[in-house]
Amino acid sequence: MSARILVYTRTTAYRHDSIPAGVAAVRALGFDVDATEDPKALEGPLDPYAAVVFLSTSGEVLTDEGRARLRAYVDEGGGFAGVHAAACTEYDWPYYGELLGARFARHPDHQPGRAVIEDRDHPATRHLPAVWEFTDEWYDFRTNPRGAVHVLARADESSYEGGGMGADHPLIWCREQGAGRVFYTALGHASEAYEDPDFRAHLLGGIGWATGAADTRGRTEFRSLVRDRARAIVEGSLQPYEAGLEIFGRAGGEWPADDRDRARTELLLIWGALTDWPELRPADMAEAQAEMTAAAREWLAAEGDGDAEARYFERWVRRSEALSRG
Repeated sequence: MSARILVYTRTTAYRHDSIPAGVAAVRALGFDVDATEDPKALEGPLDPYAAVVFLSTSGEVLTDEGRARLRAYVDEGGGFAGVHAAACTEYDWPYYGELLGARFARHPDHQPGRAVIEDRDHPATRHLPAVWEFTDEWYDFRTNPRGAVHVLARADESSYEGGGMGADHPLIWCREQGAGRVFYTALGHASEAYEDPDFRAHLLGGIGWATGAADTRGRTEFRSLVRDRARAIVEGSLQPYEAGLEIFGRAGGEWPADDRDRARTELLLIWGALTDWPELRPADMAEAQAEMTAAAREWLAAEGDGDAEARYFERWVRRSEALSRG
């Protein structure tokens, strides 16, 4: 079955004439595409989609509800891909800048140039020559995203006129946001780009990677289950030990389907140790259940915030290791 994706093309600033060609190209790649410019499309559930693609969007294109939906979707495991002017979008929403990795600053004239491929193994770039000759606008960005993203290709500013970022000029990259995957390519200004076989393969690999190809839905469902069981523990509608066994069983049952999913990795360790505790020392059941309740409450407070999740994992993995040592 083809991955179902939502391609969003709303513009409230500059509008690219190439948008119809872009949508047609993504359809031709074999994805099951729902294309829209209606912001209400992002106000409803996004779970049916393996990825959301912003294709040359510009300006403020989301409602407050749409922003909340998109953020939750990506943080919980949904894929996001941005093409070209997606970097010219949602300047008033700080989270979007973090999600994408960088914001558009300026561009020189549309002209031939060269992209230097840094990752020859990624699906978006592995088919390309080490130096890729292409014609585009060669976007500059307000900040250099290197360090916050995994750079797949950089622009060679010596190959065109008007570059403004210098020798280190990321052009194509990917990153992880919460449990989700994000891919961005600055290329795709002109309609002719979407007829280029190499560029089409580039889009196929990048968008396909963002969908998580195999495990996006699984990660989303796993986080949903953990959230539901944690709430039930805190609210008292489930015994912590029974709910903990279910969390551990789900994490262990899918293991090791995707070793990039830190939440499943760490929660497997944490809930394994917490549920082993009363099995090994039955007299400690009450103390163990209280500890499980604390772990559940803290997860509900941390989930969805990357820094808070990292602190949670650090604390509770240490605790689980101490329990394992007895």
